[in-house]
Amino acid sequence: MNKLFESAPSINNDKDYWIKKGKEGKKVMIYFHDDLDGIMSAIVTRQYLQNKGFDIMGYGIVNYQEGWSNIKFNDRYINISVDYAEDNEDLDIYIDHHGKFVEKGGEIEKLSVKSTKTPTTNAYEGICDQLGIATDSSILNVIDMVDAAKYEFYGVDIETILNFNLQDIKNSNNPKMVFAGAFNQLIKRGDYKTLIEVAHNASLSIYSIYLMFKRLYPANNLNRRTGDELDFITDGKERLLKMQGRVRGKGLKKVYTSQDDFFGEKWNGVTINRDGYEVIGKIAFIPNGTWANALRARAIISEDIREIPELMGHDVYFVLLQYGGSLQVADTVGMHNIPDEDLPVLRDGTVVTDLGNYTHDLLDSFKTNLHYKKELTKAGGHRGIGNISNIVGVNNDDIKWVDIFKNKIINDLSGVDWSIDMPWDVYKEPVEREKPVNGKVLLIDQIRVV
Repeated sequence: MNKLFESAPSINNDKDYWIKKGKEGKKVMIYFHDDLDGIMSAIVTRQYLQNKGFDIMGYGIVNYQEGWSNIKFNDRYINISVDYAEDNEDLDIYIDHHGKFVEKGGEIEKLSVKSTKTPTTNAYEGICDQLGIATDSSILNVIDMVDAAKYEFYGVDIETILNFNLQDIKNSNNPKMVFAGAFNQLIKRGDYKTLIEVAHNASLSIYSIYLMFKRLYPANNLNRRTGDELDFITDGKERLLKMQGRVRGKGLKKVYTSQDDFFGEKWNGVTINRDGYEVIGKIAFIPNGTWANALRARAIISEDIREIPELMGHDVYFVLLQYGGSLQVADTVGMHNIPDEDLPVLRDGTVVTDLGNYTHDLLDSFKTNLHYKKELTKAGGHRGIGNISNIVGVNNDDIKWVDIFKNKIINDLSGVDWSIDMPWDVYKEPVEREKPVNGKVLLIDQIRVV
């Protein structure tokens, strides 16, 4: 095995080993992130465990909005997490790939005996490396493209991800990769039941996963008015159309080149008026409630720059999205395609070439320099996509921390001088909705087997 992974945690196959640790033999719960890499990671982990005589007792979905806060582990089972950036002390095995990696004596620094972060672009590859499983480039390429947003690298036009038309896909230059990109956008990440059932039933093939979604999705997604089952593809296409309308809004687009201009036009005394995305210098900001993600935003901006006169010829290199108290920033053309002279330069002279590292360092800077002390907030990502999740509370001037982070990102990446103390919303004490414990966990007797 590669020397890099010699000290990585392995999964002990000895039943007595786990009994001595207080477990009921080789009974396992698998927790995974709610995206395609998470599904693939759960499948390969499940297959490995089943081949080694482990019993799968159930699965749980973990996302960056909720984290581990609503998960209650059964300490009699072996609890394994894959493809999620945050470890938990109650996990028995933790394998992830998000974060910054520090070279130390020629090897990557490990977290602990039971936890590791792999220096791979996706969790699936890291899991295979650690468990000694041979990898297939046809699978790796799909996950690498989708999870790390490397569409340009694989020669896939980002605009094709919003067009799930099988005939168009067949006629494309790279049908498998185009299919994977478009299919990925149909996945409804909030539908934890289907994600879990697909992970339990599918094999390691993008087409197997697709067929399982088609088969399992309808019974978990009903028309609220009629109670009829919804077709996976039809429902997904309708959501994408509604999403595009929300992202674009109804008003004319303009490129803002000063904060005073933006604030004067958009602030109504309570909130920034929102009508789809706003272009600020070289960044497009996409507000809450649009159903967009970074890839969808990239596709829409790419098309609009070609077709909207006010935007034609304007360089929009980044998109910034808000999901409640979480922010995501992504490139639009691939970081390697941004001219060197247009790469953002931070105040300390650092050139931004990796958005995952940028968001990680930004959070550290806020903790050090602005005394932001919220432990639930996490940051990281990939070269082309960075995330800061669970930003909560207000500063001493009653400005929401999420607005301050947002302003700082705009200042750093847009090329527009942008003060961090501009309010986007008057702060209101959030109304906490109680979320059920293990609300996104299914035990094996709750999972359909097909």
